[in-house]
Amino acid sequence: MKYYIKRKNKVQGPFSKEELKARTLLPTALVRTENSEEWVRADHCKELEETVVPMPNTWWLISLITVFVCLPFGIVGLLRAYRIQDLYHEGKIAEARVMSQDTGRLIKIGIACGLLLYLMLLAFHGAAIIKSLNAEGIFF
Repeated sequence: MKYYIKRKNKVQGPFSKEELKARTLLPTALVRTENSEEWVRADHCKELEETVVPMPNTWWLISLITVFVCLPFGIVGLLRAYRIQDLYHEGKIAEARVMSQDTGRLIKIGIACGLLLYLMLLAFHGAAIIKSLNAEGIFF
């Protein structure tokens, strides 16, 4: 069976299933078979499931959580999450994957820095509380 693709209102094809695997077929791409006049999204076509390129991890939710742990890293992570989506929808899959990996590292560093900062603050305030209790003769 042969398939047609519609990109930017231009019809391309016909392509075999194997030819589509070699191309970048996004889930939102419109496709139709030779026997049909109806255009459907590629991710709604059961026969093309394995040819659709999945979106790389955007780290959106973890970036949002990172905003509360370490604000600068979280904001940068959120901005990069949207950029990953843009690159993917533009068909720049390799760039989106690289940015996804970099964003993952950035978010992990942000979480580690935020947790380290909170632990340092807890130790500092804990030491101050113990010192004040000790000065009053309550603790030691």
